Amino acid sequence: AWFARGFAGVLHFSALEKIWDKVIGGSIKLLAYVAVTRVELAQNVLLGCHTANEGIRFLTKVSNKRNKWS
Repeated sequence: AWFARGFAGVLHFSALEKIWDKVIGGSIKLLAYVAVTRVELAQNVLLGCHTANEGIRFLTKVSNKRNKWS
């Protein structure tokens, strides 16, 4: 969901603007680093999930609504 939306609604606009400026300039690999960083920031929550589905639900929730770590 993050890639499909280009991280819109997940990252603050100023960060999103800088990232997409780099992507448009040809640094497409940057998107993978952004995704990994988002997962790392949620590491404690994800490690507390008891099933893969619970982790996926959390990541989907983050995609739909920015939370305190965005």
